[in-house]
Amino acid sequence: LPSPIHMGMALEAGARLFGAGPLQLGDLLVREGLVLEPGKPTTLQLVLQPPQDGVAGFRVSSLDASTGSWHLHATGTVARGEVTSGVPEPIADIVRRVQEPVDTERYYGWLGSLGLELGPRFRGVERIVRRDGEVLATMRLPGALAGEAGAHWLHPALFDACFHVIGAALPESERASAGAFLLLGADRMRMHGRPGERFYAHVTNVQAHRHGGGALEAFRVDVRLLDDDGTLQAEFEGVQLKRARPESVSRDPLPAQVRRLLHEVVWREVPRSTGRLPSPPELGGRVGPLVDALAARHGLGAYAEFLPRLDALAANFVVRALRELGFDFLPGTRVTAASLRARLGVLPSHSRLFARMLAMLVEDGLLIAEGEGLRVAAAPQVVDADSACEALRARFPECEAELEVTRAGGRVLSQVLRGECDPLTILFPNGSLSMMERLYQESPPARAYNGLVAEVLRTVGATAPSGRPLRILEIGAGTGGTTAHVLPALEGIAIEYTFTDGSRSHTGARAQAPRARRPAGDAGGDRAAALRRSHRRTAAGMVGLLGCAAPGLRAHAAPSVDRTAGR
Repeated sequence: LPSPIHMGMALEAGARLFGAGPLQLGDLLVREGLVLEPGKPTTLQLVLQPPQDGVAGFRVSSLDASTGSWHLHATGTVARGEVTSGVPEPIADIVRRVQEPVDTERYYGWLGSLGLELGPRFRGVERIVRRDGEVLATMRLPGALAGEAGAHWLHPALFDACFHVIGAALPESERASAGAFLLLGADRMRMHGRPGERFYAHVTNVQAHRHGGGALEAFRVDVRLLDDDGTLQAEFEGVQLKRARPESVSRDPLPAQVRRLLHEVVWREVPRSTGRLPSPPELGGRVGPLVDALAARHGLGAYAEFLPRLDALAANFVVRALRELGFDFLPGTRVTAASLRARLGVLPSHSRLFARMLAMLVEDGLLIAEGEGLRVAAAPQVVDADSACEALRARFPECEAELEVTRAGGRVLSQVLRGECDPLTILFPNGSLSMMERLYQESPPARAYNGLVAEVLRTVGATAPSGRPLRILEIGAGTGGTTAHVLPALEGIAIEYTFTDGSRSHTGARAQAPRARRPAGDAGGDRAAALRRSHRRTAAGMVGLLGCAAPGLRAHAAPSVDRTAGR
């Protein structure tokens, strides 16, 4: 299908949208050629979008009857145009500089030799005169189409014929080896009026583009449509033409041997499941009553008494670290967080941690915030943080994991702030996960939280329809505390369990550790072994009709929980 047909469709739609008067098309891009098969009708569709700031986008598509899908062929914009006010160039002036006549029958024969077979109804060119880089052609609608002229701004066949003469602007040497070219787009098209029964097509400003300085690959031209007195009726600026090849109009331009190497993602309809997973409100109604029982079972009441003492211990380690760094806590001293950080040699990468440490001392009344600075209110008492930690361990033995992590980090806090110690070597000494495993599996909040997750998934598993596995994705599995609680709750249920973590050492270890902690012969061990095969799957592989996500405790380490959950 000739590309100017897309222009004509957009003009007709623009006239209906904006009413009578000048119109302007812009940014025309022919994305895919439309091949018309003899005797087979083709349905075309033009979609005109609502105008934005007076400009409406359009797209032209064709219907593939075999698949019911639409193929996009051209896009562009249409808007109300401006009334031209320039002085027309007399046709006689153009003829005086463009005097070389071209035989139209021979010219159409040349187009036919390029594969552009045009019958009598499409031959709207009466006369051509030329010189290199410029053409003036006399245009008239063929008599067989005269009865259809009034239905269009410009009959599609005559519209297309205006661009047939572009090749005559090329030098003879170029025409002999040029081959066929496709019109791929235009920068701007302005329609000021309606051409009469007889008018002129004027081609100028030919700009050739060659491949490596050799054969002509593409060129640009400007085309104007003029009445007998030279009045400008339409102008097409930056018309782009590119050498045509068979693959240019094929929907599958790849050779067959290449096509066989490629794969395509195809969504297929499957029967809707007769069962469904419970909704979040339903889960809340079933599991919610268990929260108080889990809190009592794991001693969260006593833990609430422990937390303020743990905060005080952490503050003691903060005071000790600042004194080790050289801060003497002289009452009345005024500082800013930035100046104190620089003075004590704290790395910029630890600015947020350092600011939180100072905020803790403000909360305890040791520092007072004044504007953008801080003032020392009182010198803190000297407390042996290690002895305080042992006292808490004796009073709250169930909280040993929290105390172990706090003391390990507090002892080297000053070194970490200056970059003299890698904090990961403290949390994972010699690569061991044991200290963090105890924190995430044995501390009272971890046992209560993981127990609640296990009950949620137990409820989901009990209501899942049979015949398909329940797919579970644990995000931020870390040391495997949540995994170890969840697996026993899913005994006898077909599952696909996938877990992720930011550290390969965690995912690699978790594929084996849950089984190692189970008694011999425990069926859960077989299911844990399956994790070793599936833990490297990505979240994309978890998309299914039956699935849920279990947030591991490690999710708190993500820079942005919202962004992590959205992936």
